[in-house]
Amino acid sequence: PFLPSFTKPSVVICGQLDVLTPPAHAIEMDSLLPHSRLHLLEDVGHMSTIEAPEAVNQHLLDWYQQI
Repeated sequence: PFLPSFTKPSVVICGQLDVLTPPAHAIEMDSLLPHSRLHLLEDVGHMSTIEAPEAVNQHLLDWYQQI
């Protein structure tokens, strides 16, 4: 219920194979955050920073450079 009131830039990164926090949750979070960017990583599960560190880092750098 609080996400719509969070107006700072944000990024949501989720692995498409994540069964602990599924992509549907990430999509819902992104839809509730007014200034969010969503990235769903292919062939990645719950440990995205370990499974795809380069992709996660690049998405974070891109987002950070644009805020």
